[in-house]
Amino acid sequence: AYARTRLLVDATRAEAEWAEHLLRWEAELAFETLAAAQAEVALAERAVALRQEQLETVEAGLAGGVALAVDVARAQASVLAARRLALDAERRRGHAADALGVLLGRKAGEALAAQSTPNAPAPPGGAGAELASVLTRRPDFLALADRLAATAAEADAIWWGFLPKVELSGRLALGPASFAAPDGVSFAVTLSATWTLYDGGARYAGLDAAAARLEAAELELSRAQREARAATQRAPQSA
Repeated sequence: AYARTRLLVDATRAEAEWAEHLLRWEAELAFETLAAAQAEVALAERAVALRQEQLETVEAGLAGGVALAVDVARAQASVLAARRLALDAERRRGHAADALGVLLGRKAGEALAAQSTPNAPAPPGGAGAELASVLTRRPDFLALADRLAATAAEADAIWWGFLPKVELSGRLALGPASFAAPDGVSFAVTLSATWTLYDGGARYAGLDAAAARLEAAELELSRAQREARAATQRAPQSA
């Protein structure tokens, strides 16, 4: 039971470490998205400025008699389209800033801006034995392995319950002198052994339940490893 509890504590610690890793990764991706959105806003604003300059040039040409009214209308439409794209870019930038703020735990409405791009760690990759070695060191798989070992320890504890229970106790008494204790000191040591012969099948039922949980944990670990291998193999193709 002590071994099982220790393994569950290790599993919880590994799960917390993996959750923190994923949160950091998501925050870095959100940072990259915000930086890209800011660059897109800058480009859109530059496009608006260029379209506005073109409109002013066409209007000057119309006043000078070297341009037509349709040219002015086209230039105005270009300005409006550029402004719409700039508004869309600003909206995406705001969404990216909000997403980053949520991951960072910032207050609602707090303005965020990406000043520089951090070096985001690349996800583990590889093939064959190297990939399997990487996956076994991931905190989430360590947690699954610890929970698997904890389930096995639970089954072992039930098996240990079939052995006799040995108890050792002692008693020391101090008092007036008597025939049994001439110096006023008496002590006794008791050694007893008990063995449960019949419990209605409760222990065997516990063994069956533990075996089922152990099999489920093994299947869960195997499934998670297969999905992780597939994800790491798809990542380079997606990139």
